[in-house]
Amino acid sequence: MADGRNPDRALTGSQAQQLIETAASGKTLALISILGSYARAGRPWPVAPATLLFAAVKAQQPEVASMMLSMGAPAHLACGQLAAADRAALAAAGVSVDGACHLCPLSIAVRQQHVEMCRLLLQYGAPASRAADGLPVLLHFLEAAGAAGAAGGRPAASTGPGSTTSGGTGGGGSHGMPSRAATPGGSMPSGQHSRGSRGSAEGLAAFLQSLEHQLQLLQLLLSSGSCPLEHPMPPHPARCFLSACHEPALLRLAVNHVVGQCRRGRQLSSEEARQLVDAAGRAVLGGF
Repeated sequence: MADGRNPDRALTGSQAQQLIETAASGKTLALISILGSYARAGRPWPVAPATLLFAAVKAQQPEVASMMLSMGAPAHLACGQLAAADRAALAAAGVSVDGACHLCPLSIAVRQQHVEMCRLLLQYGAPASRAADGLPVLLHFLEAAGAAGAAGGRPAASTGPGSTTSGGTGGGGSHGMPSRAATPGGSMPSGQHSRGSRGSAEGLAAFLQSLEHQLQLLQLLLSSGSCPLEHPMPPHPARCFLSACHEPALLRLAVNHVVGQCRRGRQLSSEEARQLVDAAGRAVLGGF
């Protein structure tokens, strides 16, 4: 079918694996050629567009992700909502789905700290408030940034290719999250340059570069509708970005965002006001 739907799964697993591998490798011209051959033959794709979107997001391939979104792949679909055959094809192609079944593309991109991918998904309607697993997107951001709770002073766990964290940003296959330095619009390995690295000029410069990248992503999420006061759904513990964040620069940005909303007429509950005041104090007193 021209729209990529494949109700009868008529094509073989090897063809599905080839298509996923092509998407995850970022070979857009090859992918266009393969999809064109299906259209000319009047055959359905072996996997849904949402599956190729998942592969592209996991492998940090924004061009392929943009192509899939423009062809109708939903920006909000969690991995666990993909067909079982598609998840099996992803695993066969080396795109890890371990720990990612509850995550939607935006959650994964946020955990990768990939600004360009997040912006793309938001443009196509990915909700910036609460993710499919019931956690606010900003709490996914905090976990990736290593700025939540006591982790604000320690490097976070690695999210390189060998990782199997719940963020799904790594994974045992060849298309897990690659480790790479921050580039404009690209991703920053989470937590690599936290406060624990500030002992040298090089460590400080790396920390500041990482922090600038995180501020850019946080600003994008806030301007897209993420709320620093939003709490997760049960059974997650009750907390929000303002109560969980311990990085002063991130807190200042979030506090100023909420203050600006209040000036435009937002009404806070007494508990929200308390959390805002507490966060403002930590933002001022918790600097360098």
